[in-house]
Amino acid sequence: MTENFISKRLRGAASLVVLLLCFAQAITVICDPAMAQGLQAMQSQAGTGLIVENFQRLASIQMPGGWIKQPEPTGPGYGALPGYSIKYHSPDDDDTIIGVMSMELPMILDSSSQAFRDCLKQGPRLIFSDANPITEQDEKTIQSLEEVLGNAANNQVSKHSLEAKKGYTIHNYHLQRVEVINVGGQPVLSYVGWYQDRDNRSHGTKSWVISIDATPADKKADVQHIYLEADEDEEFNKALPLFQNSLNTIKWKV
Repeated sequence: MTENFISKRLRGAASLVVLLLCFAQAITVICDPAMAQGLQAMQSQAGTGLIVENFQRLASIQMPGGWIKQPEPTGPGYGALPGYSIKYHSPDDDDTIIGVMSMELPMILDSSSQAFRDCLKQGPRLIFSDANPITEQDEKTIQSLEEVLGNAANNQVSKHSLEAKKGYTIHNYHLQRVEVINVGGQPVLSYVGWYQDRDNRSHGTKSWVISIDATPADKKADVQHIYLEADEDEEFNKALPLFQNSLNTIKWKV
């Protein structure tokens, strides 16, 4: 009986160690503390799905189990070009998407490319949080990254300078948090926020985007985005731990 009791205690201790190791792996990517509730709801299908391989800088990333690959778009626009983007949607909601997008087309100015690289070289740190008052330095930094941020550059920090300079209108984006984090051993730009309707009050699609320098050996950076987006907060929070696990499976090309 004593031997059985000790065996059970040892098995229990081993299980606890495995659980702690899994939890440690789940938090290897720094993220907004407000996401903590979603990250605790780890789901069994995370990181067990299809593997995307050899997509620009990305050697591989594993999608959540059961997620469905969307057909490649057709028609005009960058998004319809072959190999421009890959998207998987949740089996529960077609509008909840994990995607990989390349910006290797000549869309990034030399000045923005250098600002992006300089930003990553400084290492992991918080750049901006909407919990704090906007400073002049915040505005300067976010404006220097506007080409990298794309549509998200039309935000409350840069005062929508992209829209004014380029003469077109896009939905305003509310930046919640911008930081440099480590993913797969590489520094990436991470930002979380949501699109707003024209009145700048309505809460639209929420997203978490990480952006990496896809061509570090070249003179100018091409930008690659890996992102999660969802129309509803509930779906976003449900998918968050799955996206976190997918990020933890990333392997970059050397």
